[in-house]
Amino acid sequence: MANHAEQQNAKRIYIFDSPRTCSQLFYKLFTAHEQLGHIMNPTIMGVTYGPERLFLNFQHCQAAEEAHWRNAAKANFSNETYAASAERLEQSVADAEEKAKIPLIKEHAVCSVRPDVMKLAAKNGLDNPLPKERYAEWGYNPSPFTDELFRSFTPVLLIRHPALMQPSFYIKQKILFFNEVWDEEYAVLTSLCWPRMMFDCYTELYEQGLVQKRPIVVDAHDVVNHTDSLLPKLCQELEIDPAGIQYQWDPIPKDQWPADPCMQEFYKEILSSSGVNRPGTKPEEERIDVESKVPEWSSRFGEKTAEALRARVEAEMGNYEYLKQFKLNC
Repeated sequence: MANHAEQQNAKRIYIFDSPRTCSQLFYKLFTAHEQLGHIMNPTIMGVTYGPERLFLNFQHCQAAEEAHWRNAAKANFSNETYAASAERLEQSVADAEEKAKIPLIKEHAVCSVRPDVMKLAAKNGLDNPLPKERYAEWGYNPSPFTDELFRSFTPVLLIRHPALMQPSFYIKQKILFFNEVWDEEYAVLTSLCWPRMMFDCYTELYEQGLVQKRPIVVDAHDVVNHTDSLLPKLCQELEIDPAGIQYQWDPIPKDQWPADPCMQEFYKEILSSSGVNRPGTKPEEERIDVESKVPEWSSRFGEKTAEALRARVEAEMGNYEYLKQFKLNC
């Protein structure tokens, strides 16, 4: 008789990414794969615009407060609760499997964590992992999804160096959400503690024999700079055909871009792209010096913001280095 872990569907894939981790590029590589049924951002609209939206729980500046209410009113997701998102995801997974497709879900890790867990982690300190016994209280499931659904996923954790994530997100969100780097909400949105939390929970479930596979960590540096060697290895781990990966594609005409202004701003690079764009120089991840970046940030954003960015990068390095040691090598 099959044990509990063997009864789980290890072919359900969940990409837990974070803002500005090259996640749109990473997902785009899979979008033509015929084995996969694509489920993109199943919870983000509720987390961003719904009645339980993230900003209600964390400190932010007045400009962000005004923008949040304005954006939520325009988006009109007043019924999009965490529970509603979770139920729809479950149905989307069932629909994909009904078509004999392997569900591939892409969502920010921060949008995949319940509000109560999020508040507790923020209070504890985003650079300070919660005690293991707290995870045990939740059955190692910090998500709004049922234990059965959560344990059925093969998790892929996408990470990126904080010195590249932080300024990139600040630039993108400033014209939409108006957060300042020193806002508590900004720290919550940009922390790698959420993929770290997912990694630790799934690792514990694996060690208990409750899931079939260990979580897979992928560094955005490798997605961009070692695409051809990374993707076949990842496909082997996911048990899907590497021939289904696309490395080139046609740009999306602007009149077919998403209507949501947030999606337009955050997705515009991938929507207008035609493949992986490498700079032709030594990758920045291999030559990052945070101290040397501060004058650049100061010139562009002002001294106060630059110092706050440095503090955010330093606070997140522990989460990044912790996850990086487990990354899939290519």
